[in-house]
Amino acid sequence: MSLCLPCKFLLIWAITAFGAAFNFASAAAFEQHRTQIESYAADSIYSSFAGIAASDIEYSLKLPPADALNKECPSALSFEWRSQPEAGNNTLLAECTATGWKAYIPAQIEIYRMVVVAAAPLSRNQPIHSSDLSLSRLPTSRLRSGYFSKAEDVDGFEVQRTVKIGQVITPYIAKAPASVKRGDWVTIVSGSGGLRVTSTGEALKDGSIGDQIPVKNVKTNARIKAWVIDKGMVSTQKGRD
Repeated sequence: MSLCLPCKFLLIWAITAFGAAFNFASAAAFEQHRTQIESYAADSIYSSFAGIAASDIEYSLKLPPADALNKECPSALSFEWRSQPEAGNNTLLAECTATGWKAYIPAQIEIYRMVVVAAAPLSRNQPIHSSDLSLSRLPTSRLRSGYFSKAEDVDGFEVQRTVKIGQVITPYIAKAPASVKRGDWVTIVSGSGGLRVTSTGEALKDGSIGDQIPVKNVKTNARIKAWVIDKGMVSTQKGRD
């Protein structure tokens, strides 16, 4: 049995119309989901970094292909970050709880800061002066070794290795000048609670505040390890001042 010619045209028209309606609905669903995802991502990212100016926050989302987001959802999508948003790589989960479909969306977040960099080449053991430094706006996700925000924070420090122009000054590069020099006589503080005992020792190594160095008790000749807590002063307990 064959269809009449007008019937064939009617069937083709119906199929075409259905396809167009389906594509329109899919496109509308995709656009709706995309808008919800982008809106949630923006709001949650900016609120996660509330203490940072919006101009210093940049992010990008890698949305799934259209066919992964064109599924209709009778209710608003629900969202959840796999972990608290931070500078670097993140993942946002978008889910339609009514139908069970979900999509994982990679998000790259960059937080920019003004950080201290070298304005001139610096040699190992060279004292750092403010004139040797400048500030540069850089993404903190690339500063895993730490950084300084103010040039005065490292003024007078010493360079531990050769530094190139534009290189970020990190705590591993800039070290506070020694508060104790090898051969110096130092006051050794020991004891706990309200009982503090002091004695005199000789530093056997240079040390900055916070460093642990070997010290010889000049009375007993005993060698101990102590932490530098001030100029000419060390403690047998870390963190004591």
